[in-house]
Amino acid sequence: MLCLALGTACSGGVTSSDEPDTGDGGGGGGGGANQPGSGGVGGSPGSGAGNGGGEPSQPPPEPVFDGMQGLDCDPSVPVGGAPRVWRLTASQLRNSMEKLLGGTVALPADFLKAPATTGYLNSAFDLRLREADASVLQRSVSDAVAAAVSARFGTLFPCGEGKVNDAACTESFVKDFGLQAFRRPLEAAEVTRYKQLYAAGVAAGVKLGVRAVAEAMLQSPNFLFRSELGSGSNGRTRLTNYEIATAMAYQLTEGPPDAELLASAESGALAMDDEVVKQARRLLASDGAPGALSQYFLQFLEYGNLDAANRDPELFPVWESVRGDLARETQLFIDDVLWKGDGKLATLLTANYTFMNANVAKLYGANVSGSAFSKQTVDSTQRAGLLTQPGLMAHLAVFERTSPVNRGRWIRERVLCQLVPEPLMNVDLSIPDLPAGLTRRQQLEEKTKPDACKDCHSMMNPVGFGFESLDAIGRYRDKEENGTPVDASGTLSGTRDANGDFNGPVALVKKLAASSQVRECMAVQMARYHFGRFESDADGCALKAAFDKFAASDFDIRELAVALVTSESFLYRRK
Repeated sequence: MLCLALGTACSGGVTSSDEPDTGDGGGGGGGGANQPGSGGVGGSPGSGAGNGGGEPSQPPPEPVFDGMQGLDCDPSVPVGGAPRVWRLTASQLRNSMEKLLGGTVALPADFLKAPATTGYLNSAFDLRLREADASVLQRSVSDAVAAAVSARFGTLFPCGEGKVNDAACTESFVKDFGLQAFRRPLEAAEVTRYKQLYAAGVAAGVKLGVRAVAEAMLQSPNFLFRSELGSGSNGRTRLTNYEIATAMAYQLTEGPPDAELLASAESGALAMDDEVVKQARRLLASDGAPGALSQYFLQFLEYGNLDAANRDPELFPVWESVRGDLARETQLFIDDVLWKGDGKLATLLTANYTFMNANVAKLYGANVSGSAFSKQTVDSTQRAGLLTQPGLMAHLAVFERTSPVNRGRWIRERVLCQLVPEPLMNVDLSIPDLPAGLTRRQQLEEKTKPDACKDCHSMMNPVGFGFESLDAIGRYRDKEENGTPVDASGTLSGTRDANGDFNGPVALVKKLAASSQVRECMAVQMARYHFGRFESDADGCALKAAFDKFAASDFDIRELAVALVTSESFLYRRK
């Protein structure tokens, strides 16, 4: 059943688990009440609409963009996604709590862990609050609020301990903290309820009123979930100003809206497209933007799987000492291109430098000392940009060897936006005996010759072979395990404008960097991240408009981000 095992690489997510000994491939792919002090943390914000807690009742959506067809705008299709309510990610939750409470907030490493239907961790379909998360959240919020009240009471309650019973101070605290927590002004009934909760807390202790309100608000669905419902009852509706402020802030900074953005929402300025663009550019220039954009790219590269990438310690003894630094290398590289360099997609894909410390330098054969990272030139005959960095190459390899299947499939699906066919069923999967002395490449070519394997592997193998000069931990090599020269020649076929032969990863990457199909795919990938969902037919015109702005900037990633978060698909919903 080897070919079936090989065929599993045709769909699902790549894993770093061992592949079968016989072949390559291996890849597989709360509804509480919204009342102060109730402890309810599920469901949706006050409107009662949305998909807050529990397990999904609908099948996950699927992408509609086909890299071979390209972007298409049908003006007759109304633009905008469906109204929704989606939970903050763990990173967004932590950043929001830290802004509200000050100091550092510790959350469990696997807290709010969710699938990634779209390939990204902020997939709205997956961001729900499950019962197990709710109990952890309650403890985490309680601990964080207690620490903040103890250490920074005067910051949380500026009137001070002497005025904890002052009515004006109480109302000011409830309204101000509520505005920051809910990212909108509290309604009159909410103010009344939280003032009552505050009074009950103060009766039990001077600082307990602040603590009770903060704990309740930070467990409210209005804090935990982002609403994108708009103000209209039917037809196409624009998000409210506060919903726009919230959406832009979390997508561009991974944190809640700041005072200027909330003021723009309050004044009504965010109802104007020019103001939305102005605020998007301001956010992109803020301190939170580098971390947010690097988060996107690290998720695009699937670096979250590096922690589970085990390697044969006899073949790769340095792996355990270097694995922990590979994401940092890539993050520093991305930050340098986007914030110190020209921000262009071509630079990300073809730059002749990276960042190394002594550990990472082991994989490059470079002479760098110490734990600090520094900018270093790489051999431009061996590597080019993001796609040849050790972290990605290791993620797309397996326990004891490279995986042309995983690497080829990843390029097809993530970089070219093409779906690799599902493996055929009920076919002859027997594999002929192989002669001794074949290289890994030759073995794979022989094993995937049967007709049952060709549809998948003709798309993956010839692309993945181009990375064969980079081993299972991303080191350059020119010899196979048996001493024969590495054959890193390959062919791109079935693309709009990148077809042809190449030899080695640098030549492959340069073909990809020059491809309009790749540029469109990169725009769609970032749209999936910023929209929190797969694209639909209703997004065609918005995506085309965003891509045109991307192209006009000579494919500046920063301009693409602005274009997407100011697009009609981002700002409008259809009811």
